[in-house]
Amino acid sequence: MVDGLSVNCPASRCSAGPQQAPRIRNDIICNSLVLGSFITGEVNEGQHRGAIKNGSRAGPWVGYWSNGRVEFKGAFKNGQREGPCLWYNENDTKDENLSGIYRNYVKVFD
Repeated sequence: MVDGLSVNCPASRCSAGPQQAPRIRNDIICNSLVLGSFITGEVNEGQHRGAIKNGSRAGPWVGYWSNGRVEFKGAFKNGQREGPCLWYNENDTKDENLSGIYRNYVKVFD
């Protein structure tokens, strides 16, 4: 698991065996796990969309509920929520308790 995102790295393609890591491309993930290097690339499937830089979320991200509706829209810097972040409940209503301005993953302003 890297930065809270997970996908399977199939044992057939990875000498490290089944692992959890963000899905960028299985060969990049497997090589990164085996060599211990940092992952950089795009997450563009499943319930998250965004970029990974040096193993951490970076830039704009969108998360989705299992029903396909948006769960959150926000930005990350060095793996931490940074700047405006909007959170939604499964019924598409804005979650006022979580939405706001974040600095280093901490909500600092509504």
